[in-house]
Amino acid sequence: MYYNIASVFKTIGNFTEAVDYYKKSLEIERHHYGEDHPYIAQSYNYIALAYDGLKKHHEALSYYFKALNIYTNAKEKDLHAIATSYNNIGSSYYKRGKYHEAIDYYQKSLDMDLEGNHSHKNHAYII
Repeated sequence: MYYNIASVFKTIGNFTEAVDYYKKSLEIERHHYGEDHPYIAQSYNYIALAYDGLKKHHEALSYYFKALNIYTNAKEKDLHAIATSYNNIGSSYYKRGKYHEAIDYYQKSLDMDLEGNHSHKNHAYII
């Protein structure tokens, strides 16, 4: 339920409350799944998105990188999740005006998606 409440707060633009509720949800997930489960990485991404909404891009990047770390160290790689993490990191850099870093991560996202044969409309949008 914490996740659902957080999602509503994010949707209505109350990012501070969204962060708080996403973190409450994360604590429950950690208890059930441990630190390195993909659900934990998803929660990190949601928290990061809320921080981006607050324009706290440094905090957002911290959570995006935590998610990426889980995805890249998983026994079974989810290439689409890794590509999405790279894209999120690129977007956060872009919002901070760090355009070279943004391009690097957008390119990694594109390369990873193409490697995983994920054909979808985001390829035109990423770069």
